[in-house]
Amino acid sequence: MPTFTQQHNFFAGLMVESSAWPGLLSVGTDLRRRYRLGGTPRPRELLHMTLSGFKAVGGPDEDVDRRIETYRAACGRIRFPSFEVCLDQVTSFHVGGGKYATVAVGGTGVHPAMALHDELRCLVEPGRAARPGFTPHVTLRYDRQDIGRQAIEPISWTVREIVLVHSFVGRSRYEFIDRWPAYDA
Repeated sequence: MPTFTQQHNFFAGLMVESSAWPGLLSVGTDLRRRYRLGGTPRPRELLHMTLSGFKAVGGPDEDVDRRIETYRAACGRIRFPSFEVCLDQVTSFHVGGGKYATVAVGGTGVHPAMALHDELRCLVEPGRAARPGFTPHVTLRYDRQDIGRQAIEPISWTVREIVLVHSFVGRSRYEFIDRWPAYDA
């Protein structure tokens, strides 16, 4: 398992297909111009929708290894057909320290992702309910400004797999630990 000394995130999620990258990047560019946003846009190949995850800081840790294996086992038990995700709004999430994440979200177009989140959460943490207030989203950039909530032209892609990712926080680098395809992929 990995050795690390800074914060790292581990998450099960849905990667954005390359067909949706231009639309999301265009929205991000438009918002940057309109609101004079700073920060750097998220690299297109890292655009994703997190279903569930955890953070770790420090050196090698048996707890991290155990949690990764728990996620592997849970993701391996989930059976799902491929499905469309549709994002039709942007908003800001306060992430602390005066910082906001500018994110793309959806209405009914994210219900299948919410169902996967609920199922995964129950498998990873038996006896615990789905996280209240969970909002499937794709982070476009981080900034110090809240842009409010607004409609965008719908952007969609087909989800064909769940991935388990090790994210090197602050380095825009992902390591894919495992993948589970939809049963019809």
